[in-house]
Amino acid sequence: MKKRVLRAVSSILTASVMLSALNITPAYAADPVLSAGGWFETLFAQITNVKDSDITAVSYSGDYSGNLTGDDLTYLVRDTSNGVRIDIPGLREGTYNLSVTTKNGTVTASDIPVYSYDRTGYAHKDAKDKGYSGVGAYNDDGSLKNNATVIYVTDENKNTVTIPGMSDSPVGIGNILNYKSTASGSTSGSGKADTFKKLTSSDTPLVVRFVGEVYAGDENTLGSVPASGNINGLTAYDATGNGGTVGDNGMVARMWNVNNVTFEGIGTDACINGWGFQAISGTGRASNSIEFRNLTFKNTPEDAIGFEGTATESTNPQSKEWLDNSNVPIRFCWVHNCTFEPGYCKNPAESDKAEGDGSLDFKRGYGFTQSYNHYIQNHKTNLIGSSSKSIQYDVTYHHNFYDQVWSRQPLSRQANVHIYNSYFKNGSGTSYIYSPRANTYIFSEGNYFDGCKNPVDSAKEGTGYVKSFNDNFAACTGTNSATIATSATQAISGNNHPYKSDFDGSFPYSYEATSAVQAKADCIAKAGVMKTAADIDMDPTPSAIISEYPSAPLVLPYNLDLSATYSAGRTVVNNAILNAASKSSSGVVKIKDNGIIFTVNQQAIVSFSAGSSSKYGMTLQNDIGETITSIATSGSVSIAVVPGTYVLKSGNIEKDAYLESFKVVAVSGSETTEVTTKKIESTTQATTEATTSSQSDKPTETTTENTNSEVNADGYIWNGTTGENTDNFFYVSSNEYNSGSVSYKGATLKTAIKMESTTDIHFTAETDGTLLLYTYSKKSAPTIKINDTTESIAANGTTTFDIGSGETVYVTKGTTDTYIYFMQFLPDSTQTVTEITTEATTKAATETSTEATTKAATETSTEATTKEEQTTQPQAEGSVNISVEKIDGTKGNATNLKISATDTANNTIGGYLVALKLDSGLTYNSVENLGTGSEIEAYANGNAVVVAYVGSIEANKPLFNINLTPTTSGQLPVTVISQELINTSSAVINSSATNGYVNVAFSNGSGDVYKDGIINDIDAAYLLKYISGEQITDPKFDASEGNCDGSGNAPDVLDVVYILNHKTAESSDPETESTTINESDKIYIESFIASKDATIPEYLKKIGISDITNHKTSNYPAFGYLFTDGSAYRMDIAAGKEFTFDTKAGDTVSLYMCSASNNAESKVTVTGSNGTYVSETTLTHRKDANAQPVTFKTDKADRITVKIEKKGIYFFGVSVD
Repeated sequence: MKKRVLRAVSSILTASVMLSALNITPAYAADPVLSAGGWFETLFAQITNVKDSDITAVSYSGDYSGNLTGDDLTYLVRDTSNGVRIDIPGLREGTYNLSVTTKNGTVTASDIPVYSYDRTGYAHKDAKDKGYSGVGAYNDDGSLKNNATVIYVTDENKNTVTIPGMSDSPVGIGNILNYKSTASGSTSGSGKADTFKKLTSSDTPLVVRFVGEVYAGDENTLGSVPASGNINGLTAYDATGNGGTVGDNGMVARMWNVNNVTFEGIGTDACINGWGFQAISGTGRASNSIEFRNLTFKNTPEDAIGFEGTATESTNPQSKEWLDNSNVPIRFCWVHNCTFEPGYCKNPAESDKAEGDGSLDFKRGYGFTQSYNHYIQNHKTNLIGSSSKSIQYDVTYHHNFYDQVWSRQPLSRQANVHIYNSYFKNGSGTSYIYSPRANTYIFSEGNYFDGCKNPVDSAKEGTGYVKSFNDNFAACTGTNSATIATSATQAISGNNHPYKSDFDGSFPYSYEATSAVQAKADCIAKAGVMKTAADIDMDPTPSAIISEYPSAPLVLPYNLDLSATYSAGRTVVNNAILNAASKSSSGVVKIKDNGIIFTVNQQAIVSFSAGSSSKYGMTLQNDIGETITSIATSGSVSIAVVPGTYVLKSGNIEKDAYLESFKVVAVSGSETTEVTTKKIESTTQATTEATTSSQSDKPTETTTENTNSEVNADGYIWNGTTGENTDNFFYVSSNEYNSGSVSYKGATLKTAIKMESTTDIHFTAETDGTLLLYTYSKKSAPTIKINDTTESIAANGTTTFDIGSGETVYVTKGTTDTYIYFMQFLPDSTQTVTEITTEATTKAATETSTEATTKAATETSTEATTKEEQTTQPQAEGSVNISVEKIDGTKGNATNLKISATDTANNTIGGYLVALKLDSGLTYNSVENLGTGSEIEAYANGNAVVVAYVGSIEANKPLFNINLTPTTSGQLPVTVISQELINTSSAVINSSATNGYVNVAFSNGSGDVYKDGIINDIDAAYLLKYISGEQITDPKFDASEGNCDGSGNAPDVLDVVYILNHKTAESSDPETESTTINESDKIYIESFIASKDATIPEYLKKIGISDITNHKTSNYPAFGYLFTDGSAYRMDIAAGKEFTFDTKAGDTVSLYMCSASNNAESKVTVTGSNGTYVSETTLTHRKDANAQPVTFKTDKADRITVKIEKKGIYFFGVSVD
């Protein structure tokens, strides 16, 4: 993944940087070197070998064009220690070109991406409702509002700056901003000039741009006056001068009548040092539409930023209309991408203000958003409402990074507050995170609480409410009084806030909440002021929280021997990494952070116990910090996990937890139903898909029903997970996305194309056809571009596009945070059907072919059959959908399930053949004919039933009832495997199918799902497979016994845990059938084999390899043994990456690992399902004929996994005898 958006351009080509977009005229010995990049609505550049005075012109073009003149050229182009820095704010999102003219020539940069600020939240929603085009002096598209005025403030001109075009402008920024300034440095004093009232009356938006660090302070606040002097006109220390207040530390610009004003920092170093701002709305001087962006605040003696309206006090909730009609609220305030460092006052006027007062407060108003801010060790951070009688509404906090902050994150009163996707990192001085008070209602969603003390404090000043949905509480301690919701719209009982419906129903504004771990990554990367070029990452992924990864997965079952003695520090114990806090004793190990790090490569159940001395319990997390389960103090827990790396740690990583047991057992493999595909000609197709409406940073897995008209593997396929690219049909150049997975057609897809401005996808269609894309996006209305035309796509599902013959199709970026997992181009002449190849259905189909099919065909019409033997059978118009009813049933009681036909052309059916697959929990009894004819027969074998019928049935009428008896509980599917229909003229009717089920409610069970009279690990393993969606064919299995935790719900993982905690006997795994790999079960990927060499079997199958490129070159003669045309396969492999292929019993496998250079070494682990064939072998890679293979022989049909230790670029080949 690209970590930088910086694009370097230079006149000198170096070994590490390609410079394709540079033109310099003329050339000098020390030519200017330009590097350029983009941030939020800002373009920036750095030019070496020049000075500010050397720059004569700066222009930009692209989505918005212009040039720097006047004050813009003076202040946005400035000298730095390594050349000249240029910043161009106020740009719309898009791609730009930059041209800089110097005395030594002109330098240019191309294709510079500029990104838009995230304007989600109540500030913009409420402002738009009142007719505003944006909050502050900018429009919502990032451009300046009409008639806007810009002033630049530096530490040098802070006491001399004036407002351009205002003849009686106060002098100095303090006098301009502070309404009650009477400082002698002012021409007339801002209080007399009434600056903001004049700007408001003339409809003049104002942008105040700060360049560099601007200081203020005196002996009481900073300890001394800055070298550049104090700022004239700010409030006095502990006195009423310039509108100050006794008891306040002063140094505040108190502003009234502020409308459409933006305070903005330029570049990475704009800083407000030693002073702050307060925007006030009062009678006759209302303040609305105020923005702060890209500013660092530090050493603020009082408030850094405060917003305050004027309103009558009330202990009872009121309405926004009440605020608007009877008071003067402050409205539409947006603070974003700012950094707040600790405040400071040497001699605080009040004892609790040594670190200043508040970082960012909001009182008596509505429409407030603060987003993407970085708070660093602040004391009193965010206050909403000055008292329990203060009324304020509509507050949004999102994507803020609270970095070891002490308190008020926020403290909220009488407000409806939406806090989502923020990151709270605990600090030693932290007292609490949320403090809900005085009837406040906080909806907390997708936030990451990292080791926090008191994440949700107990309500004070009456009742406060916090609804928590999808928050991640990682090793948190103390009070958490939040109500944990199972959905975003779940109502919180007892809450009577007037705007509670905003959070319990249809949300008032559109937003996209990611997972908590993605939010953590986004906050670390994007919160705070502009990053340096090297640190910009606009598409971050969650990073590992563990100290290291194990070199190999656990060998299961695993039981950590706690009777052994372990020294303090790191010990590897059978592939688990144990980090003991001190030397173990008496069968107990003390752990803190990174206590036990382990990897499992299959579904498993993890069990651990915390001893009685574990005051803070233990937490199990995955490698990126998602909390899997935890113990509050002492006790034991068991939890099912999927393959991955995990860490067990103390519930308070600064304190010891006492580990008394740690076990991991495997969930046994299960029989699965294989689905294969084949081509048929000139038939129609229908696709049934299931998508999900919930959005997260990782895709939510979805399921799709297999019907006999679904697209599977026809046409041309690109699959990022398997690496398949049929005949290299699709050209793909992109970065990968591996932070989530989706489920499509029964397969889990884990690797996707990240749609970026540099992504290149194209192909040429030789015939008319359909392009299918499986896409996932974090955006609510995602798009891509097809040949530069913006097209809407599914947020988590498939979208199809009609493609014309001979057309070259380019697929490019639309919305950000959008990914493509799967592509298929299907020419119009083909489609696919699926066949269930289980033993039972194969047998049933065989019997049908020899008995039912022959009989039905004969009895339908001898004449039609004879004609069919001579010519192609005619096609009927229209299409019939065979649908299976969806009904409720009762365990043990027979019930009728209706199968019907819906016909688009009103054909009268003359005969049919329908094959059904029944769930193993359904017993077939009989079939009832619902047609007018008398000839119907049914043939059953196991869970397959074939029904043949001869006779007429009116259009759109039921076909037959199938009588079934449920023997278990749950949703028991009835699937149409295949169907054939003719009309009364013996013409074939095109058909599709919709599957159904019998739903049997669960009653309380015993947990003995394996029905062997005991409850043990076997029952847990079978139930885990069942709730994971696997079909269990073992006749002993009874899902109805799985609801054993007393919930009355369908079995879930809590029932698995219940079984593990209530075992009546220990057991070994049940006998299972040996795994076989049949030739007919393979998914053929013929493009994977480059040669016609008959010694290379077609069933060789590649899984999970990224960036496969076919290299036909003679430079790698080792592959002459494998591919007669000398081709090889190139892998860009990350550390720990695997690839997998299948073999047959008795195969001798030779595995070549060749690098792009000779004598490179890397550890390679080769394993099969029977165990390790070659363990931790160090291979010396070569690119010549001296490359030596690893050779081993398989004793059964097996799946071989090869894991590479070191990151690098490899070429590989496999020969199988």
